[in-house]
Amino acid sequence: MDDIVDGLENLGFDRAFIQSQFPEWWVNDAVDSPSAVLQLKLALAKTFNIDPVSLISDHTSPQFLDQAEQKFKGAERGKEANMRAISAFGSAMARYLVIGTKDFALPDDLTASTIRNSILKSERWVSLEGLLSFCWAVGIPVMHLKNRPLRFNAVSGMTVRIGDRFAILLARNETHPSWQAFILAHEIAHIIKKHLHAQGIIVDFEILPSDGLDDEEKEANDSALEMLTGQYGLRFDRQGDGGSVRELLTYALNLSREYQIDPGHILLNYAFNTQEWGIARAALNRISDRAFSAPDKINQICLEQLDLRELQASSLKLLKEIMGLAE
Repeated sequence: MDDIVDGLENLGFDRAFIQSQFPEWWVNDAVDSPSAVLQLKLALAKTFNIDPVSLISDHTSPQFLDQAEQKFKGAERGKEANMRAISAFGSAMARYLVIGTKDFALPDDLTASTIRNSILKSERWVSLEGLLSFCWAVGIPVMHLKNRPLRFNAVSGMTVRIGDRFAILLARNETHPSWQAFILAHEIAHIIKKHLHAQGIIVDFEILPSDGLDDEEKEANDSALEMLTGQYGLRFDRQGDGGSVRELLTYALNLSREYQIDPGHILLNYAFNTQEWGIARAALNRISDRAFSAPDKINQICLEQLDLRELQASSLKLLKEIMGLAE
């Protein structure tokens, strides 16, 4: 089966991960059974979003299923093959999530302001958990790709559209909830701003300040900021000559109470605008629960919200493995 593994590895997937996705019933002797090999190829095609005909054929290389719309934001040039792999795998994960998410009630007229106001009815500020609660309430599943099977991992988040359904996949390796909250708000903005008009995917690599970005990324950033702060383009800059970690933290906590903004977001916003990452990170650590992992929390909620009865055992096993919750 080395030819199958080699073909998928050439598309950008990790070799060990490919081998881990062989069905439990597969044994080496099964290579002599044409029907068993066919079943294996069909199973792998489903997992990796591969055109099954291209994987079954002995005369062609594996090819990804085409996405109607693919948008890569902030991507490096020369990474086309890896982009296709990320897109294909993200689409496959989203399909499983949508299958397991039954309730769907996404209003057509949602805005950043209405989302913020709905969360603030029960929260001090718009937090990661508040955004997650909103997403699941309207039928948008959210998952963190904690264990990524790709050699190219510089992805912050993805928004996937399947028919009239959406799923959000987060991928940045940051444990603090404020980091993940901004990425999630950015991906929600892609949905409410209708940046995907048909079945497809938006892959956000590095999410940067709006200067120099395309119109959709600027719009997503502005809407994310409105969700989190209540204002477009709100910037927290250096006050005077700067100060200590304690002074910056006090500044963030005071603004948080006054404007109902997550103090972690204020600190990250400050860091982006001043590039004083050292002092901002130090202040952020002061309000962090070091035992808390935002990716783990995202995935625990995901597993609780999914209707596991709708998922095949192999699909659920794969999702748990990617979430880092494998038994």
